[in-house]
Amino acid sequence: LEEVIENCLSRTVGYTPSDFPLVRLQQSEIDKIVSQVGEIESIYPLTGTQAGMLFHSDYLQKDAGVYCEQLLLEILNSCSPKHLLEAWQRTAQQHAALRTVILHHSRVEPLQVVKRNVAVELEECDWSDEDYTEELLWEKLQALLDCDRAKSHKLDEGAWRLILIKVNQERSYLLWSFHHIILDGWSFAKVMSDLFLNYEQVVSNQPSLVSIGPQFEEFVRYTLNQKANEAISYWKNYLQGVAAHTPLGLKIGEVYSCLDSEKTSEQIVVLDSQKTTALNHFIRTNHMTLSDVVQAIWSVLLGQYNATDDVVFGITVSGRSAEIGDIENIVGMLINTIPKRFKIDRDKTFVDWAKSSRNEASFQQTHELTPLYLIQQYSDVPSDEPLIDSIVVIENYPLDERLGSLQLPVKIGSVNFYEKTNFPLSLVVVPGNEIQIRLTYDRQKYNRQTVQTVLEHFSRILDQLLEEPRLLVGQINVLSSEERASQL
Repeated sequence: LEEVIENCLSRTVGYTPSDFPLVRLQQSEIDKIVSQVGEIESIYPLTGTQAGMLFHSDYLQKDAGVYCEQLLLEILNSCSPKHLLEAWQRTAQQHAALRTVILHHSRVEPLQVVKRNVAVELEECDWSDEDYTEELLWEKLQALLDCDRAKSHKLDEGAWRLILIKVNQERSYLLWSFHHIILDGWSFAKVMSDLFLNYEQVVSNQPSLVSIGPQFEEFVRYTLNQKANEAISYWKNYLQGVAAHTPLGLKIGEVYSCLDSEKTSEQIVVLDSQKTTALNHFIRTNHMTLSDVVQAIWSVLLGQYNATDDVVFGITVSGRSAEIGDIENIVGMLINTIPKRFKIDRDKTFVDWAKSSRNEASFQQTHELTPLYLIQQYSDVPSDEPLIDSIVVIENYPLDERLGSLQLPVKIGSVNFYEKTNFPLSLVVVPGNEIQIRLTYDRQKYNRQTVQTVLEHFSRILDQLLEEPRLLVGQINVLSSEERASQL
């Protein structure tokens, strides 16, 4: 007993394996982690989705831009770097995800370790000596973004960084880049709203008023308690008969090799306010959601391009249907990508078919946290081929709307977000007064002309539905009259 007491007293910080019940660690391993990281708040494993991200970004692809998220925020009045840094410091202390490092080198099972304290660093760039035109300023910002994206995040040291660019006394840009493994879209919107609330309190020399919700560890604990056997049975049945992924199936012109920094590009279509209003009316009248319409249109496109009535692509789920109190305020990586299968019925109206396809979602919700790499193992798709070639994402909580709902101490101008995944095609739809449809693509697989054509076809289907809501699926024409004539 005396030896045990002496051993405990000899430790600077008395962590033992029982302090971290979600992982199995020997005392020697804990001591090594403490020597590397410092004081620890918690240790827990990666979720399946995080493990998949780590695999793609660190082991499969040496492209530093994969899963690098960048938020570029324009600030249109005076912003104090000192106060901003203190606000970030407060925000980091309030959210464990911002104090998390990922230990994975020389480890069979990667760990995420929450540091008790972090010292936030804010790099400052002063561009106020020159009077830039808007075009030159944007070119310089793009160059900065490219340079930042080329820097890999050292996950064992920290997964995010900050740059404040001063353009003049009344205009700055805040660049926040982070690895997707620690945060999802809903979370960074929460972080930014908390940041500016903290900024206001720092400026007025007041304590923080941010309400601290549950931490990401609660979500990790929830995922560990899920019943794996039920998920295996569900996904095996759901994907029965799927032996290959559904490619885009459309190629126009040649695809040329490109530099690493230019691998990903995007094309955007914006629905004007009149068409957005018409689409929202179509959705309400038919008791649908924007997600129902977008996913069904994408499946029709893939079906016609590939001449098949059975298509599979990926969809992003929020992960916030988990039964955790106040889950909406958890900051971390909760989202997941799962396969969505559509069996196209040409004899049904688009509305009835799309709504019937939605019924599966209630069953999927129970198993939506199953990581994609495990789901693929339950399918008949060969392990060396992808299960998913394209994903569809509905950004159901745009950052600019969340910031716009707050009484901010600074005036926010433009909000630009950049991301890069390992999927060749990502269709992202952003709700708003003018709905934005963005198609991000791998330039080593697709060219600009192909992607533009896909967006034109998507818009053509939407126009047909708005003109004739009871249109049969088999009556939908993807090609224009000119395209059909050229095929004759």
